[in-house]
Amino acid sequence: MNLKAFNNGKSSIPIDFFEIRIWGQVRNQKSPLISSKSEYGDKSATRNGFTPLEIKPRENFTPKSIVKTDKKTKTFAISYRNVKRHFLSLTGFTLIELLVVVAIIGIISAILLPALHQAKEKARTAVCKNNLRQLVMSLELYSQYEYGYYPPTYYYPNFISEIGWDFAIEYDPVTWDVASCQLGIVGETLQEEKIFECPSRMSLPSSGRSFTGYAYNATYIGGGYSVWNGQTDPPIKTTQVRNPSGTVLLADSAIWAGSSGAIGNNYLRAPGDPNYYYGPNVHFRHSTFANAAFCDGHVEARSEMYNVTTPDSSLGDLSEDDSLYDLR
Repeated sequence: MNLKAFNNGKSSIPIDFFEIRIWGQVRNQKSPLISSKSEYGDKSATRNGFTPLEIKPRENFTPKSIVKTDKKTKTFAISYRNVKRHFLSLTGFTLIELLVVVAIIGIISAILLPALHQAKEKARTAVCKNNLRQLVMSLELYSQYEYGYYPPTYYYPNFISEIGWDFAIEYDPVTWDVASCQLGIVGETLQEEKIFECPSRMSLPSSGRSFTGYAYNATYIGGGYSVWNGQTDPPIKTTQVRNPSGTVLLADSAIWAGSSGAIGNNYLRAPGDPNYYYGPNVHFRHSTFANAAFCDGHVEARSEMYNVTTPDSSLGDLSEDDSLYDLR
């Protein structure tokens, strides 16, 4: 070992042993721990009971000997190997130690991250189900004020206005961009836009609406009125639903829009609906599950997917035919 590294460059003679001189009050004769304040007024960090302040060659010493000079000074003679080990412990981690720690952190992260993602998705699923329950209650509340009728799915009074069950939109007659968007038929009873947002909807485009995460059964329940095609399908009464626990009212929804990919949707179409031109429109976004609310008020997560015909494999229908959409 070259002494130059330890003795401020004063000597480069290789030796086998060093003397570490430590200034400070000895607190225990058997375990000589010292204070952090040196004779020079420095404050040096202590570790393993030692604060090395000076290292120099010692002549005529006996290995493992301890020479006591006075009350405030104690001299230790130790081997070069112990000096090297001690200095490494004071200077930090070795590269191998750091690599081992990084590898361990990577392994732990790989184990925990999937579990953390699943926990977050379960929380989002719970929020989504709660939103659907509140929406079902709002639809039932509307029916009580409207002589037992469900609200219409949409109403197009003219060519630039769309009054939907969730939002009411005005379009610019020149550019056809959304000029304004506000709460629609059912939204007026909720006064809260966030209820219409599924937390797992992520970045689905919403066609100008503030939030579009859920679709209302337009085929068999809500109907609709439109000046575009002369549609005049009135909504049904709540008493017309013969199987409330088997008739879907609302569901997680999106549609395939070609080059735009999957976009938000708010009008749920059964497979047999003449307006089923967008294809499957239930979005199984909760880890291959889709939340659906039924006319009796219960909400369930369903994984059975039918009619998967688009490039997005998370889009499907709740049943192959209209059996979960119709009133029977």
